[in-house]
Amino acid sequence: MNLKKFDIIRFLLLIGTVVFINIIFSEHFFRLDLTQDKRYTISPSTKEKLKNLNEQVFVDVFLDGDLNPDYSRLKRSIKETLEEFKAYSGDKIVYRFTDPNAIEDKRLREQFYSQLIQKGIQYKYDLVQQGGAREEKIVFPSALISMGDKETPVMFLKGSKILPMDQQLNQSVEGVEYELMAAIRKLNNEVTKSVAFTEGHGELSAGETGDISTALSEYYNVERTAITDSTKLSNYKALVIAGPTKPFSEKEKFILDQYVVKGGRILFFIDQLNLNRDSLVSGVTYGFSYNLGLEDLLFKYGVRINDDLIQDLNCALLKVEVPGGQSEMVSWPYFPIFYNFGKHPVVKNLDAVIGRYVSSMDTVKAHGITKTPLIFTSKNSRLIKAPLPVDLNEARKNLDPKDFNAGMLPVAYLLEGNFESVYKNRPSPIAGVQVVKQDSSSKIIVVSDADFIRNEIEKTRNQPIPLGYDPDLKYLFSNKEFIMNAVDYLMDEPIVAAKGKEIQLRPLDKNKLAEEKTYWQIVNLVAPIVLLVVFGISRYYLRKRKYTSFR
Repeated sequence: MNLKKFDIIRFLLLIGTVVFINIIFSEHFFRLDLTQDKRYTISPSTKEKLKNLNEQVFVDVFLDGDLNPDYSRLKRSIKETLEEFKAYSGDKIVYRFTDPNAIEDKRLREQFYSQLIQKGIQYKYDLVQQGGAREEKIVFPSALISMGDKETPVMFLKGSKILPMDQQLNQSVEGVEYELMAAIRKLNNEVTKSVAFTEGHGELSAGETGDISTALSEYYNVERTAITDSTKLSNYKALVIAGPTKPFSEKEKFILDQYVVKGGRILFFIDQLNLNRDSLVSGVTYGFSYNLGLEDLLFKYGVRINDDLIQDLNCALLKVEVPGGQSEMVSWPYFPIFYNFGKHPVVKNLDAVIGRYVSSMDTVKAHGITKTPLIFTSKNSRLIKAPLPVDLNEARKNLDPKDFNAGMLPVAYLLEGNFESVYKNRPSPIAGVQVVKQDSSSKIIVVSDADFIRNEIEKTRNQPIPLGYDPDLKYLFSNKEFIMNAVDYLMDEPIVAAKGKEIQLRPLDKNKLAEEKTYWQIVNLVAPIVLLVVFGISRYYLRKRKYTSFR
């Protein structure tokens, strides 16, 4: 075979190989993420959801234009995630980026701002460098997602507000996939699972849980139910027991126990101490245990709520009367603000949550049960044991930080595993009903404060105030987001997996950068030239040597 034929055959084989590889890859789609923290990898549940989309999803992102490096990074992450979504959905995701600030006409620009705000799109102020001067600019780290005739806003800027802006934006980058999928889920949701709020023991009223009930009803059937028999409870994937004040009977405890043993999930919000808050107006009230009868149930499952109250220097405000008929706002350590969270998707990248008259919690031995702390106090906390006086005069005192040395105390726990029945070695309290000692795996979340889930009522309109909103601080805490995450996790919703992404910040050492700036500038300027010269000289000598050898 001559050289010409060999070259032709080799060329044809190369073309055939390329065509064959393209055919294989067109039938078997995959993508590779070579980053250490897998920042471009989306969760399997997200991929599955995207593959099963029935309609096109349109995403309008309003984070565009001249942005600072942190917002540019967030924009880049949104775009990269949408590209992944587009690939896995078979082009059912259609997106575009729009800069609201690009509208030159001021009147039209402000009109567009108003339209976005009316749709629930939020904005932030950002300082940008313009010709050597710093200028305040409005940015919209938000999007509007639509499917068919429905649309919903997405706010990408999430995370703990106490962190520096670069870390907060990093948390926002971690949450891009979750925020987008949460919006798509909302638009494409088929309500099939049910959750019930129990009643009959002085639990929080429908009005006091109105805001969270409304939020949950977008994804689940939400009802209220009495604990009458286990057959009825089995209709619900999860129960919420929110702030009971009256004891549970032995029959009701047995029904709850068997519900858990057979795989039912419960979210407890328990006030351990009975405080007459109306009496506090006069100066002093006392806290005594409710004795709800749930103590042995929770103890068997692996947790105990203590007869005490937590005080924390990181706290909200309380209005107190002062001489002259006036009032003032003072720090009230019985209203702790929580910004320390455990390592779990339920509390991933949450902003602070708020509680009122919260008790401490301990774990106890429970075979086969995994106990995960979710929420902690600050390091500056202390415990007041019951029976205890709660004195309004404490708010007027200068609190000594030295007294607040109890450290970070857990106030919420997740319990998971195959729970063993409390009635394993007891007779059934219901005649003719056998005790199921252990059956299916289950999950329980226990929070030692009912105010976590209680919303205030706007008296003039008799409407719920948004859960977590503090009118004195004028701040919306993340209580509702925490509860939504908790219920999703108890309900085994796949979207929770999207909150597991963790991206490491790798900031440059600014001091080292300043010290070595000149050195690296010279290296970047000179090194390419030196390499080019070396390459040219080497190539010259190699060519010269090659052709000299034919003489």
